Amino acid sequence: MNLRRLAFLWCIVITGTIGAQEQKPCEPKSILEMPAPLFCLGQNIINKNEIFIGPTSYTTFWHQDELTTFMPSLLYGVTDTLCLTLFVPTIINHQNGGLSGDGLGDIVPGFEWAYLNKKDGGKSITQATVLAQIKIPVSDNRPILTTGAVDITLGATLIHTNESAYMFASTGILIPTWKDNFRKGYQFFYEAGIGPIIHKTNESLLSIFLECSGIYTTADVNNPFPSDLMLKNNVIYAGPVLYWGYKNMLLQVGVQAPLTQSFDQIVDKRNVRTGMEAYFIF
Repeated sequence: MNLRRLAFLWCIVITGTIGAQEQKPCEPKSILEMPAPLFCLGQNIINKNEIFIGPTSYTTFWHQDELTTFMPSLLYGVTDTLCLTLFVPTIINHQNGGLSGDGLGDIVPGFEWAYLNKKDGGKSITQATVLAQIKIPVSDNRPILTTGAVDITLGATLIHTNESAYMFASTGILIPTWKDNFRKGYQFFYEAGIGPIIHKTNESLLSIFLECSGIYTTADVNNPFPSDLMLKNNVIYAGPVLYWGYKNMLLQVGVQAPLTQSFDQIVDKRNVRTGMEAYFIF
């Protein structure tokens, strides 16, 4: 065998070896690994360099009022454990005590970091995260669309999912700031969810789960006395959420009703709230 033919065969072997080394199994899209809540905090960890773009819409019905929020959203996976988030709420309709308004609400940038992200070969995932969000007022329509003050939300989540079930628990606090000698009440969140994985393949994930959301709110303060002690309240919502991920698309719909609520004013009592979101992944 001459040297030219030997060199040619050697190049073929080297090229094939390098190509084999570079071929790595495709990592599944994050929406196909486990579900995520619709109403509760966080759980926005996605794969590195993934981009989620899509709208989220919530409607809350009170005894006499209604609030519909349409929220264009952007998620970006900086790493497999760090995600940047941006929510731009647009108030479609807000009926409140005879007043109404619509327009751009508060912009909410933030991040979420998974300090625990344990995966068992695609069979199960255990994840623990912390998150932070800051609400930046951009509307001058007060008090219908915004309080005009900056709010900070801090939270933590714990999630476990396997081939047959999904469950999570989360907690957080919304810290309001002062604006014109007025400060809204603090909000404390306590949340949980559980449900079966109905269908899961390499291209789709279908789940329906019960999502419970508790919100305790302290009284508003007006320089520096409580403006209305009756505004202190506690509501626990519960209801089903349907999660469907298919290739590069995610769709969620859900409804919640209050299991219990502590209000002194009938006009503040919640009746039901609905939610829907759709994301496209790039």
